[in-house]
Amino acid sequence: MTLLNELGFLSLATRIKTLGETMLADGLQIYTGLGINFQPRWFSVFYLLQEHPELPVTEVASRIGLSHPAIIKIVESMEEAGLIDSARNSRDGRKRMITLSAKGEALIPELQPVWKALEEEMKELFAERNIDILGVLESFERILQEKPISKRVQERYRRNRPLDIQVKPYSKMLAPAFKHLNEEWLTEYFTIEDEDRHMLDQPEKILSEGGAIYFACLGDEVVGTFALVALQKGVFELAKMAVARRHRNRGIGQILLHHALTEAQGLGARSLILHTSAKLEAANHIYGKVGFVEDRLTAQTMKYLRPSRRFVLDLVRSS
Repeated sequence: MTLLNELGFLSLATRIKTLGETMLADGLQIYTGLGINFQPRWFSVFYLLQEHPELPVTEVASRIGLSHPAIIKIVESMEEAGLIDSARNSRDGRKRMITLSAKGEALIPELQPVWKALEEEMKELFAERNIDILGVLESFERILQEKPISKRVQERYRRNRPLDIQVKPYSKMLAPAFKHLNEEWLTEYFTIEDEDRHMLDQPEKILSEGGAIYFACLGDEVVGTFALVALQKGVFELAKMAVARRHRNRGIGQILLHHALTEAQGLGARSLILHTSAKLEAANHIYGKVGFVEDRLTAQTMKYLRPSRRFVLDLVRSS
């Protein structure tokens, strides 16, 4: 057993790559053994051009699903072998049109029986082992389109790392993070509005009017924040709750939210409101878990131009 076998899933990408290279090398042996001057890496482009007599390179790349530079390399190699003719589009000089040459057309009758034999052999090979290889590949590709492995691993890595979060009250030293963290998520999802600027540029006004601002700290790094804005006696708004992008999906939002509820009650809040958006799915999920419900009855003018929803939590009933 080789090291790659022993590493299991850690070497999956390398083994798939190695298997692909082995199959391509074996494919070259098929053509060489049959006396046909053809390379496996040409197959997709060649097959597409026999079905569509003339196509721009950009469309070939799009239909096959490879990058434009990768297709250019294949096309240039096929052109050197005399299988492809290319010319600039007469109506759009930026587009390079490619078509099979006379030599390429003449090769079709030789190649089609080879492809038929290859397809039949591969079908039989996997059928004997009861492996739906195409179904597995399609399913895996679909899963990775929904969420790439990079994102999955980063999220799991963050979940696995122990968190020692300290929630600290507002201080001048921590103050810049209130603006920075909120600008990060606002520009990610929306546009920063005047109402946002008013609050982010004057955080101490929130404090002077009876509110509070807190920060989640991981060591020396500020990774999250929120504000409690006093609206009227017994009513506060949970506003500008943010978690640093690279620290999301680690439960920091939940830590901040539970701290916000405790602090709001300490300030004498009987109810807590917040404004959110349907785009903020992760945040809305944790709001719902602690009992926030959408306020559809109160007549109100929304404070933001972006599509917003108003939620409310009765702290008396939930305590």
